[in-house]
Amino acid sequence: MLEILYLAAAGYQSSGQPENTLAIVLDFDIDIVEVSPSYKLLLARIYEELGQYDQSIAVLLSIRDQVQTDRASLTSAADLTAAAEAVLMLARLEGRPAADFHLANELLSQAHEEADPLYWPAYVAEARLLFEHGNPAQAIEAVSQALAFNTNASEAWYLLGSMMTRYFNFDAANRAAEKLYAINPHHPLGDALTAQIALRQKDIPAARTAVDKGLERYP
Repeated sequence: MLEILYLAAAGYQSSGQPENTLAIVLDFDIDIVEVSPSYKLLLARIYEELGQYDQSIAVLLSIRDQVQTDRASLTSAADLTAAAEAVLMLARLEGRPAADFHLANELLSQAHEEADPLYWPAYVAEARLLFEHGNPAQAIEAVSQALAFNTNASEAWYLLGSMMTRYFNFDAANRAAEKLYAINPHHPLGDALTAQIALRQKDIPAARTAVDKGLERYP
């Protein structure tokens, strides 16, 4: 039942409907302590999207407590990755974005070195972490590893395109956008990346066109 609930909620959340997502979650009488870090992280993100920061922090604190007091219970790559993303999100919401970098890095390393070497989302999360902390070469290596395991990983292509845009490598960024549109001709991440590229090139009309397309498809 929890797996079905998680998939339904994730679907609503990814389509930009946090209110519907929260309604699905709250319709079920679930003890938040008993559910997985992946589920908790989804709930925390929903609360943040709705501006309910205290609730989001409370959920994230429960994940950090689990990491600190019962880390052995985190055995799957998915839960280790979610826990890493949760402690970083908590640090950001608490106004200390540089905190818990090493803890998150340890969790992600454990996810893809011990739990499941083929779990590509752990590499994407690691790449994002490294990029945000000024390690672009290692970040590109990590996201490339994710794509080696899943050539259709949209999050990985979007992250790679964003990194290439940051460093003015527009050919590589455009190739990433093209890959996203190959995966889905109406891919919202494709629209978002196209807008990023245009803005970096100071092409405001092109950026506005990409944003308008995305909003038209996913209002």
